[in-house]
Amino acid sequence: MRRRFAFVLALGMVVAACGGGGGDDAAAISDAIADAMMDNAGEETPFERDQAECFGDEVVDRMGVERLVAVGLSVEEIEAGADPGSVDLTDEDIDNMTGAISECIDFGRLVVDEMAAEIAISDESATCLADGINEADILGAMAESFILGDSEEIPADVEAEMTSVLFGLLGDCLTADEISGFIGG
Repeated sequence: MRRRFAFVLALGMVVAACGGGGGDDAAAISDAIADAMMDNAGEETPFERDQAECFGDEVVDRMGVERLVAVGLSVEEIEAGADPGSVDLTDEDIDNMTGAISECIDFGRLVVDEMAAEIAISDESATCLADGINEADILGAMAESFILGDSEEIPADVEAEMTSVLFGLLGDCLTADEISGFIGG
């Protein structure tokens, strides 16, 4: 599950600035972001097209075309391989990208859906976990590490935080039978 969650986050953040399109207007950059998010995810994408479009629109709305072009994320530069990890982003830029993805994609629900594919959990437990993951803002720390990092590895401190939060939520949200199923007992 941890690898899948890391994949989802990496995909959402790193792929955000890849893709094709026309000029540097808002619609072209937004479309390029959405297209890339879907194309790079492949057939097993956890994202729906409307989520990718929302993300593209949110990034453009939050950062603006001028800022995206200024940091090196014009449509042409994106087509040439520029991505958030290869350009100089400010903390505000990173916050804007993280906020955009949080606005459009319920990562807590994605993690819980992956977990529910392996173990049986009630709707109440699933909602508790999804809400807890989203409220804990694990996404923010992980997304930032992927945007700025030059590898696909999660930094040890971020992974430790994520693990701590998840184990706490498992104890708070799952029944004893669900916990037993989770740990394989």
